[in-house]
Amino acid sequence: MGPEPSPIVVLVDVTDTLSSPWVAGIQRVVRGVVGALSARPDVRCVPIVRVDGSQRFRTLTAGERERLERPPPPAPPAATAPTVARRWVDSLDERLGPGTMRAARRVVRPLRAVQYWVRDQRLRLRAERLHRDAIVRVHTPGSVLLELDAVWNQVGVDRRRWYERLHRGGVSVVPFVHDLLPLEHPEWFVDSLVEVFDHTVRLQVEVADLVLTNSEATARSVRSLAASLGRPRLDVAPVVLGADRPEEERDLVGVPVAPSGFTTLVVGTVEPRKNHRVVLDALRSIERDDPPTGVQLVVVGRAGWVADEVVEELRRRHGASLTWIEDADDLALRSWYAAADLVLVPSITEGYGLPVVEALRAGVPVLSSDGGALEELGRRCPVAVELLDPLDPAAWAAAWRRHAVDDEHHARAVRAARAAVVPNFSETAAQIVVALRGLGSSGPAPGGGANGEGRA
Repeated sequence: MGPEPSPIVVLVDVTDTLSSPWVAGIQRVVRGVVGALSARPDVRCVPIVRVDGSQRFRTLTAGERERLERPPPPAPPAATAPTVARRWVDSLDERLGPGTMRAARRVVRPLRAVQYWVRDQRLRLRAERLHRDAIVRVHTPGSVLLELDAVWNQVGVDRRRWYERLHRGGVSVVPFVHDLLPLEHPEWFVDSLVEVFDHTVRLQVEVADLVLTNSEATARSVRSLAASLGRPRLDVAPVVLGADRPEEERDLVGVPVAPSGFTTLVVGTVEPRKNHRVVLDALRSIERDDPPTGVQLVVVGRAGWVADEVVEELRRRHGASLTWIEDADDLALRSWYAAADLVLVPSITEGYGLPVVEALRAGVPVLSSDGGALEELGRRCPVAVELLDPLDPAAWAAAWRRHAVDDEHHARAVRAARAAVVPNFSETAAQIVVALRGLGSSGPAPGGGANGEGRA
């Protein structure tokens, strides 16, 4: 036997996960994968964050590392009073009319841009002085930048320049693509998100040495995009994402107790593709049953975008048979999985479908849409996961009702869910390491790879 291979140095940008006021699917994946990579002896995992107002990145402080491993409960949204300037503008709007103020804003906008630039420079200088010793230096040929996070939210970073510096230092660039939905269905998202996502992901695919994805469905989308950008032979490797089991019941003390009745859980940001509409329509149908089924719906997820009608209905119906929880930390979310009788995943399409895996890890059966990668998950566990048309509320109502009233049918699905073999994040990390080890023979993508030292 030969010597053990040296550990791979893996830089992971976790800026968005640490700055985000909520914990959604991507943030849970980032934390899970970083934790699993950090536990491996064959990996030196280095989480990094952007220096405020800067093009540079640094390693984490002790407090940030603690928050990455154990995120605090979400803080309630703070009520912000309008500024003096805002009140002044509003008063002039009333006196002079909106047309006059639009003209005034065109004059003020360049001045405001200068103000923001000055503010950013002050932030940058202060942050760079504070974190001088932690600035990341690219000096390890053969190491990897693994972009797991929602890096498109860093709109002020010149990522092309960042990638070029990494390549000059012999560092490989490996984005992890969770989905391409803002490109494929821009009507589901706000324009600003579509714009920055499109720019960032196209750039990633242009320069990547390897692209990792969370499913075969997402891999097919990435290969199609790569071909359109002139890279038909780009290496795209799907890995299976995992989830960790919920805490023991003794660790869930103090977490809200689920409502009485047949508790049904939906997890996900309230946005068009998550398709909460079909669940609300199905619930309305079930509530007309006589005798009543005792179904209780718990929706966990913040209000997103382009979903005002659904958000309004959730707020209006919050009460008797529906509970909406906009902010839930990891412990609370796991408690809801542990308390649920059934999990619904109604998304029109998904790049992966983490709630399916999390439900099965908790031993809870699932009613799932058959959109995108969800069909892949459903085929692996056909009894524990029942696949449905995401646009057919009658089918969802019938399947949901059957679980609530047919004890034998539901018990069979529960047994299948508890017996399902689904990965954890340690297994996900193992697949990632295998893929990264394959980079050693090919090196960085064309345009980079010269040995030497650069600075991020």
